Amino acid sequence: MNSQTIPFTASTRPCLGCGDMLPRYHRGDLCKTCVSASAKPDALDRELAEVERDFDKSRSGHPGNGFKTIDAGGGIRLVPEAFPGRQTGSSCLSIIDAFLASGLDCARVDGLKNKCLTSAVSIFNKFLRQEKRAYASQRGGHCYLVRIKKADS
Repeated sequence: MNSQTIPFTASTRPCLGCGDMLPRYHRGDLCKTCVSASAKPDALDRELAEVERDFDKSRSGHPGNGFKTIDAGGGIRLVPEAFPGRQTGSSCLSIIDAFLASGLDCARVDGLKNKCLTSAVSIFNKFLRQEKRAYASQRGGHCYLVRIKKADS
């Protein structure tokens, strides 16, 4: 049986939670009582919540520096952080020049903090279109610069 389907049978069967008989044509494996009871947090839920709080504290910055996250409601948090500088076209040109000078056939570009991946590939290809010696591509969540190999005549 596919794990995505909900059992639906014409016969009665026992509830997997308490063992009481489910009525005919009941969808699911649990009775209404067991479904509502399973929504209550247990010891594992409390332990997970505690670990998540500890994790959030470790990501919120150093407490001595006064960094605190602000709960904006709905599971959204505001985290104080310095506004990043722009990644300019000149920095892209320096990356391209370094790649072309390196002699590598392919190189992954790391450290593109201020650009989304698609935008970075687009900007690299804009500058590389003039060179016609390489192109940029994205694979597996990374940006790659690839040298175009000339066909032997």
